[in-house]
Amino acid sequence: MKLSIIIPFNRYIHYLYDCLESIKDQDLTDYEVLLVVDAIEDVKDKIHKYDLPITLIESGEATVGKKRNMGLNLAKGDYVYFLDSDDYVLPNCLNALMKEAEKSNNQVVAGKRMVSWFKKQV
Repeated sequence: MKLSIIIPFNRYIHYLYDCLESIKDQDLTDYEVLLVVDAIEDVKDKIHKYDLPITLIESGEATVGKKRNMGLNLAKGDYVYFLDSDDYVLPNCLNALMKEAEKSNNQVVAGKRMVSWFKKQV
């Protein structure tokens, strides 16, 4: 497994849809999405339309940090990307970050954070 994308989710499902759509647009092949939610029943019927390798992890009412750690403990990827459920990534962003990590032999790489035209962070 090359990449684990960890998404803590609490509420505002419409933002999660944009987030998952942006992952779908990444042209990734060897990855997993770990969606850490308060209750699986809250989202399982709402995300089936996305053809993504999503693993749902039930956290109960946990903080964002605890949800990230729960995802990290179950991640199988060589690389980990934390993505908040109300954010999204531009096309090919994750491939570019992984290529940079491999090229520079760094364990940590970072991209540039931007605010899109409709005030969403990228």
